[in-house]
Amino acid sequence: MTLMQRQSLNLFWRNNVMEAISVALITAIGGVVIALVQKNRNENKEDHGQVMNKLIDLHKDVHQVDVKVDNVEHKLDSHLILDHSSTKVKSKKK
Repeated sequence: MTLMQRQSLNLFWRNNVMEAISVALITAIGGVVIALVQKNRNENKEDHGQVMNKLIDLHKDVHQVDVKVDNVEHKLDSHLILDHSSTKVKSKKK
């Protein structure tokens, strides 16, 4: 094998090794990036689930407050009508 053939073979081998190393590095880095993105997506889904549960709880609490306000309104209306109507004759203190 001549010197030129050896140099050509070395250059070819180096290029192939560098290409293989480059492909391996790109694949490894890409795999890590994809794993991190996937982990973030899973955490995001869990966070959305927790927020959704809190919103459902809040909706229930607001509904309960609304029912209580309606009850108070009814009691207040009844009180005003029964105890403070203008037609009711109040007894005078003796």
